[in-house]
Amino acid sequence: MVPLLVLVALIISGMSVQLSAFYSIIVTLIVGFMKNRRNMTVGNILGACENSVKSIAPVAAACILAGIIMGSMSLTGFGLKISSLIENDIRRKFIVCTIAFHGSQPSVWYGTSDIGGIYGIGGIGLLRYY
Repeated sequence: MVPLLVLVALIISGMSVQLSAFYSIIVTLIVGFMKNRRNMTVGNILGACENSVKSIAPVAAACILAGIIMGSMSLTGFGLKISSLIENDIRRKFIVCTIAFHGSQPSVWYGTSDIGGIYGIGGIGLLRYY
């Protein structure tokens, strides 16, 4: 629990995440030596490091590939194109909902307190913006 508290406290204090993780690992080793000295042998520590490297490799590979994909999408402008296509598709599918919600507020469109917007009259003004 102490290493986790140290990690959170260092990150909140403004230290970089990498340096905070390094200090948290050092605190973990210190707590391990203080708690159970017999199990903290060099062989056990190296074995724990080896298991950590083996278990983190698939996660690291996925993060590397995601970074490559995101970098290439942002450099080519493909990401912006896809996001605009998704936005336009959602806008077209939910235009009825948008009209219904905005149609219930006629004062927004006409500057009046008329209740005609409740029936969708106020929402007609929204169509000219799409």
